[in-house]
Amino acid sequence: MDDDDSTANVVDGVPQPAYCAEMFWAVTGGFLVVAGLTRLVGLAVARHRRAAAASGREPFPALPRLVPVRIATGVVSVGRQVAAYTPLTGVRAISGRVPALGRILVVMAYFGLIMGLCFYHDGIRDPMNWDAASLRAGWLAIAQLPLIVALACKRIFVLDALTGLSYVSLNFYHRWVARGTIVLATIHMGLQLANWARYDFIAQGLASEVVYRYGVGAFGVLGYMAVLTAARPLRRRFFELFYLNHFVAAVAFLVVLAKHLMTDSRVYVWGAVGIWAADMLFRSVAAIVLNLRVSRRGGLRFAADVVAGDRTVRLEIPADGFALRAGQHVRLTFPTVRGWQTHPFTVASLPALDGKMSFVVRAKRGLTRVLRDKAVAAGAALPVHEKSAPLNVPVIVDGPFGGPARDLKQFDSVLLVVAGVGASFAVPVLRDILAATVPTPTRRVHMVWIVRSQSDVDWYTAELGEALALATQVAVTVDVFYSKPADGPAPTLFADAAIEARPRGELNLHSALLDTVLNAQGESAVAVCGGARLSADVSTLYAKVLEYTAAGTGGCPASYLHTESFEE
Repeated sequence: MDDDDSTANVVDGVPQPAYCAEMFWAVTGGFLVVAGLTRLVGLAVARHRRAAAASGREPFPALPRLVPVRIATGVVSVGRQVAAYTPLTGVRAISGRVPALGRILVVMAYFGLIMGLCFYHDGIRDPMNWDAASLRAGWLAIAQLPLIVALACKRIFVLDALTGLSYVSLNFYHRWVARGTIVLATIHMGLQLANWARYDFIAQGLASEVVYRYGVGAFGVLGYMAVLTAARPLRRRFFELFYLNHFVAAVAFLVVLAKHLMTDSRVYVWGAVGIWAADMLFRSVAAIVLNLRVSRRGGLRFAADVVAGDRTVRLEIPADGFALRAGQHVRLTFPTVRGWQTHPFTVASLPALDGKMSFVVRAKRGLTRVLRDKAVAAGAALPVHEKSAPLNVPVIVDGPFGGPARDLKQFDSVLLVVAGVGASFAVPVLRDILAATVPTPTRRVHMVWIVRSQSDVDWYTAELGEALALATQVAVTVDVFYSKPADGPAPTLFADAAIEARPRGELNLHSALLDTVLNAQGESAVAVCGGARLSADVSTLYAKVLEYTAAGTGGCPASYLHTESFEE
């Protein structure tokens, strides 16, 4: 791509290519500033609520009282209602794969921005505009590179902190910004070749200037990355192969692209390289520090519980004092067991209270199956919760990641909807709310848990019992729905009947959501963990409940939705 030699940002009312790239970052930066200010306001509100609850000066600390706060809360809630709706959840073949409406709107706004900057003032019907539009598209394409890399990083927490989104959610936008870059690069090269074709100059142009050949090469590598390295089946089933292939192709793309660009426009390439290097450096240092701390407590070895005939295994790593929020996950690497694989696992314990990280893992294929086989071999089918089988397997911990962006202890009512081992997310959240040493705004917690059979519940019985023993100031309800109930009456989980077992057929998420939102004395929260399909279903029901409640009360109730996942 050629540089624009003009020093003016606008010539005859037409913004120059480099200026269009700067305008893109001005708009993007403005968006991030607004997101950051919104996060700061949210943190201030949470702090005020916790202080009000601790002092006891307000009966319902989560209830907005000032008129401006009520208006702002209502506007935000309407936005959440629109953003949460997920289209086509009733179509089973694609349920869970269609993004929520909020994401769709953000992507549409992004494409509207880059296309508007690309074709502002000059359309492409007039061939005389092709060269200018091609240059704009090229500058805009390279301007996306730092953003693409930043959205893919796991340890550069700037975007996480500003937006409140985890790296999993940011990775969704990483893929769409990359697609936007491909569109811009296609426009850049297509219009350039079309312009040359008017003068029969394509062969001569490519032969005369090596910089043009580098441009074609960079476009070819970009296409390879888009079609082959980022294909969803490869990414999901062979993530390590995808990552290696994607990384090598990205490096090759940046090298070839730099040779295609002139000096001024390389700033975006160096920006992307700098962000990637900072992420790798910070991630490496954090992993070393974390694992040194854990290793001093014997954390580089883990113990396991197994049950005969069950595909599930519990892993434990000593980790006293490990800084972790309830509901977060870490990524584990076992150097002597498929050391090339890194796998995310939700921490099912509270390390600050338990002195350990506990993981309940359902063996499927690959690493999880190998881990369970090793646990079975070491423990020979030990009864759950009676004793552990020590496994002499080193483990490297990276994290923590994910978890709710807002502290759930600031809400009046909390609904947790989980399926299977998704309880590894919900149980620590429940324990964290109930174990608070000072009063919190939370009055009610309702946990809806969908399981296959009683064996899924047994892995969490001890932790649930400990949590319920702390439920003195908070009303707790746990409904367990069995998709494969045993013959006879539903199992009795606890003598005090704080947990009720029900057949799957009685599951009514709409009723649970309506109860949480409508009966909350202030802002409520809904958190989901259990797969993309469950998250999509709950998100859509959540949007409908807010719409129904707003129609009945004349105002949209204040509520917050969090969906937890590893990959999207």
